Amino acid sequence: MELRHVRYFVAVAEEKSFTRAAQRLRIAQPPLSRQIRDLEEELGVTLLERTSRSIRITAAGRVLLAEGRLLLAQAAETVERTRRAGSRSVQSVRVGFATGLGDAVQAALMRHLAVHPEADVQFRNILSSEQAAALTEREIDIGLLRPPVDRNVFNCETLFRERLMALVPRGHPLAREHAIGLHQLAHETILLHKRSASAGLYDKVLELLREAEIQPKLVQTRTGPYEEAGTVLVASGKGIYIGGGAAIAHPGVSRQVRAIPISDPSATIGICMAWRKEEQSPQVLEFVESMRLALGRRTGERTLRQKAGARERP
Repeated sequence: MELRHVRYFVAVAEEKSFTRAAQRLRIAQPPLSRQIRDLEEELGVTLLERTSRSIRITAAGRVLLAEGRLLLAQAAETVERTRRAGSRSVQSVRVGFATGLGDAVQAALMRHLAVHPEADVQFRNILSSEQAAALTEREIDIGLLRPPVDRNVFNCETLFRERLMALVPRGHPLAREHAIGLHQLAHETILLHKRSASAGLYDKVLELLREAEIQPKLVQTRTGPYEEAGTVLVASGKGIYIGGGAAIAHPGVSRQVRAIPISDPSATIGICMAWRKEEQSPQVLEFVESMRLALGRRTGERTLRQKAGARERP
C-alpha cells in the first residue's frame, strides 16, 4: 500500500463520490476507481460498497478513513520538518545536568521544541564537578549544575536558587515537621557526601553550619543523599544528609526517609547554566535562550520547590 492509495481512498470516502473525488485529486475517474480496487485487493477487504446511486463506507473502510487521515497528517508534518531542517545546518545540542535537575531541563526542552520543533537535543546526567571537563573536551555544549563555575573560562548564569533539604529517617522526631531550622540539627549526626560529586554543595553545607553556630557530629561518606546507598544510611539511623531539594526529594527516595525543607533564608544554592565562551553555534545559543526563558530565577525556584514539596507529602 502506497501513500497515494491512502490519499485516493480518503478523498473518495469524504466526497462519497468517485466523480467529485477525481475532480478534487485532479485525476481521471477510471484510474481512481482502479486504484481503489487495487487497494481493496491488496488488503483483502471491501472498503466501499458501490451502487448506481451511492457509495457506502464499510466497517473496514471507516477504520482506514480514520487511520488514513492521521497517516496523511503525519506525512505532511514529516515533509514540513524535513524541509525546515534542510533550510539550515542542524546540529545536535548536548546538555549535561546534575542530579535532581531533570525537571528543569525538561521544562526548557518543552519550551525549546515549541519554537524549534526540528531541534535535536541530547541529554546526559553528569556530576556538577565533572561538567567543566566535559565542556572543555566538547562532550557537552551546555551544563546545568551547582557551583562553582570558573567564569574566566565559561559563560555562566545563575538561573534560579534551589532550597536545601534535610533527609531524615521516617521515625525521627524531625520527620513530623513541615520545615526545620538549622539550629534543630545541632545535636544530630550530619552525613557529608563526597566533595568530588559537588564541591559547591559540600562547601555550602559546611558554611551553613558555621553561620548557624552549631557543631553537629560530621561523618564523611562515600555516597550521597541522591544515591540509594545514601538513602539506606539515613533509613538505618546513621545520620542526616543535607542536599539540594530536587536531588533528594525525587520519586526514588525510600518510603523510610523524608526530605524536609530547611527554613533558614540562606539555605539555598544557585543553579547555574554554563557554556563555552567562544560558542558560535546558533543551535546551542538558541537552547541557551530557551533555558533562560524556561528557568527564569523567580519561576524556576517556585516550580522546583512546589514539585519537591508535592513529592514529600506523606
